[in-house]
Amino acid sequence: MKIEEVAEEWTSYALGKSLVHRELSADTVLKASDTKVVVISGVRRCGKSSFLMLLAQRLHAEGEKVCYVDLEDARFVGEPDIMDRLLGWFGDDGHMLLDEVTAVPGWDGWLLRVHELMKGRLRLIVSSSRRSVRSPSRPLRGRCAYFDMFPLSFSERLSFLNVSDGNTVVLRSAIEKQVQEHLIYGGFPEVVLQEGTSERIRTLLSYHREIVGLDIAAETGMDRSLVELFSKYLLRSSYFSATACTNFLKGLGYKVGKDKVLQLERAAADSMLFHFLNVRSSSVKDMAQQPRKVYAGDMGLHLICQTEEHGRKLENLVCLELLRRLAPEEELFYWKDAAGAEVDFLLISGLEVRSAIQACYDLSDPLTLARELRGLRRCADGMRPERCQIVTRDTSALYEYDGIVVEAVPLKEWLLQEAVRGEKVIRPVMKLTRRGRPPKTGP
Repeated sequence: MKIEEVAEEWTSYALGKSLVHRELSADTVLKASDTKVVVISGVRRCGKSSFLMLLAQRLHAEGEKVCYVDLEDARFVGEPDIMDRLLGWFGDDGHMLLDEVTAVPGWDGWLLRVHELMKGRLRLIVSSSRRSVRSPSRPLRGRCAYFDMFPLSFSERLSFLNVSDGNTVVLRSAIEKQVQEHLIYGGFPEVVLQEGTSERIRTLLSYHREIVGLDIAAETGMDRSLVELFSKYLLRSSYFSATACTNFLKGLGYKVGKDKVLQLERAAADSMLFHFLNVRSSSVKDMAQQPRKVYAGDMGLHLICQTEEHGRKLENLVCLELLRRLAPEEELFYWKDAAGAEVDFLLISGLEVRSAIQACYDLSDPLTLARELRGLRRCADGMRPERCQIVTRDTSALYEYDGIVVEAVPLKEWLLQEAVRGEKVIRPVMKLTRRGRPPKTGP
């Protein structure tokens, strides 16, 4: 089959596929493509291809010249000058939507050349399941507009399943059910639309094998069984230490050194199968030496290791949602002091600490509440966050604790905050002692 026929086949397929819209703004992406190469990155199966197809459908409906091509098509393997031949077929004007562009050697040089020579006429919108697409060769830097895509947010889940938010008993019950489903099975679009635990687990296992094989084992050249074990080690870990991981793998008979483990970590982060957070500290040495916190690219992946820890999954969900909401100038860290007090997430913009956030499934135990508040109190002393929050399963309250105010927000409400921004929720205020308990009253 000729290259042109493959491209026409993919474009026809994209224009005829029935899809559901995502929250990533098509208007913003198309506007950015007027002056930049638009790059959309995200973990495999999160919906990047569907988003490009939706763009193709919109542009076609508006009478624009457009094509969509999946560059991982096996028929392209071994073919020379794929990108130039596609360009010769399509022409020098319109919109070229190229899925998994990093599958083609020399992709960044081609994007630079075509963008410079045909700026204002040919608009390039590309995707990749490798975050390294954000680090192209130096000449291309500054010429790209980057957008991250994640598995479905909670509001997108509700949209996919046609579940409406509301105050009736039936609607509240439906929303609560979806909160639990989201925590357990995650937000991969295909998994969200499936029914039955076994079917969902089979799909998640296939995703895991695909990402491990295509994006980590192939990238590092390491044995697939080693990479799968490394991935499962991360799924069961709250923190990542290269030394501890190396010792674990050696104990199981694998001949690996710390350099190989660090290579695996970079590849796991590049595939976006995992996200790693650094500690925030005034000491550069501490930031380099402290272990990184590790989170799966989707909550459903925890089922691979049969993880049933609700607290762990809630924290993972909060991490992904914070990463999704990050503005270009913002960064996400965790915080910990020498005494062991910790805050799960620190949202920082420049020199300003916007939020200090704890994720805790159940605050009913006074000792648990005291631990979460103590971490925020100690963090507030040095970091001075503008807001302190605890995202929890179902607690809604304001705590006055040792001079700071901490807002406890139910998970459902916190997940939908973007959709209901501007609505003020009134929470009961509770004054607490350093032990996380109400002060004594009476004689």
